This record gives sequence, C-alpha cells and structure tokens, in this order.
Amino acid sequence: MELESISNWTGRSRRTALKGIGGLALGAVASGTAVAQEEDSRTDFTAELLPENAVPPDYEPASCDAEGVANFRLVEEEERVEYQLRLDGIEGVSGVHLHRGSSGENGPHVVDIHKGEPTGDTGEFFSLYARGEFLPDDFADDFDGSFADVVELIRDGETYLQVHRDDEGKEVVRGALK
Repeated sequence: MELESISNWTGRSRRTALKGIGGLALGAVASGTAVAQEEDSRTDFTAELLPENAVPPDYEPASCDAEGVANFRLVEEEERVEYQLRLDGIEGVSGVHLHRGSSGENGPHVVDIHKGEPTGDTGEFFSLYARGEFLPDDFADDFDGSFADVVELIRDGETYLQVHRDDEGKEVVRGALK
C-alpha cells in the first residue's frame, strides 16, 4: 500500500496547521457521533504523534521536532478504515504502521500503511500529508485477525500509529488511537 500523497508544505506555522486539523477532527467527531453514544460504537479516532511517545529499547524518539495528528474513521459496513495523517518537522519517512498494543508497550504490525524507501526532502519545514484507506487485504502478513478484530482493537485502545524516519526504522514518532 502506498501513501496517496506526500507533499512539502512551507510557510505555515506547524502549530497553526495542527490546530486547524485538530479542530476539523473534533468537528467531525462532534457532528458524526452523539455525546451519549456507546463507547463500542464509535467510528472516529485520533492519535497525537510525538517523538516522546516512542517506547525503548526497540525504538527511540525521532531526532527532530516532529509533531502530527492522525485521524481514522471506521466504515464497518464496507470493511474499510479511512485515514488522514499530517506530520510536520519530519523528513525521510521510511515506514508508517498501525500496530497492536497499548501505550507504553511495543506490538506487532496490523497494517503496513507505508513501507519502503524513505520519502522526503531536506527542507527545514518538511511535512508529510497522506490520506487513504485500508481493507482486510491490506493487513500485515503476520496479522491473522479479521476486520472485526481490528475494529475491536481500535475501540479498546489497543492500537497505535508509528512513523519511522530512518533507514533502520529505530527513530519514530508515535501516538495511540483514542
């Protein structure tokens, strides 16, 4: 699976852009879900991506000022998950993966959203923006669960998104889906 678009964004304040995206995400959640809705029927999830969320010894915080947000929407009747990812202050992205595991622990891949050659520029204000979707056919080779299992993991707070920024994949920014 490849990222739908990766772009350089310059001349914008990272915090301003992230606040705008966060506001849009909150608006989508507020308009798409009722306040009294049961926890197990949520469809919208967000992860705040930061280097300090890396969990040693397997990984270390990316040595950059990266920060970002990822929004996920479950479309159960079609067995697909839509996502939007925005990261500022990062270059050389070598992988983006949805993992199984809770905050403070490392776990296996569920979906390989992007893997392969590092992408990016060496510009000071490099950003990554991607949006797309994944289906059961896109699950990682070693994940033997169903779409319903992925939905349950996400709703139970047992998934996180991890973005790798070096060739070895050790430097990361990470955030739990909530």
